[in-house]
Amino acid sequence: MTDRAWVRIEPLLPPVVGRGRRWRDHRQVINAILWKLRTGAPWRDMPERYGPWKTAHERLRIWTADGTWERILDEVQSIYLSDPMPWIVGYSGGKDSTACLQLIWTAISRLPT
Repeated sequence: MTDRAWVRIEPLLPPVVGRGRRWRDHRQVINAILWKLRTGAPWRDMPERYGPWKTAHERLRIWTADGTWERILDEVQSIYLSDPMPWIVGYSGGKDSTACLQLIWTAISRLPT
């Protein structure tokens, strides 16, 4: 993920809570989730540079349930309001988190550097 994309997305993420162990860096986890979507590989095949696959999988589950991915998609879509992208038509209104995440990955990968 580019620095420019990160600046737009970071404020939309839940705060890191102080209880228990320290959470792995949000940016690293998002990159892990985007890698999974981009490659279609099994979670267990995730490269070590992204951290434990279970962490990425669990954060995906939590952020899907709490609406974080929908907020990110809304933000990314707002960037393209002047030039809507045709893939927005395929968005299912948040009911399918995989479709939502694929749209986010597509949009983030197209953000100008």
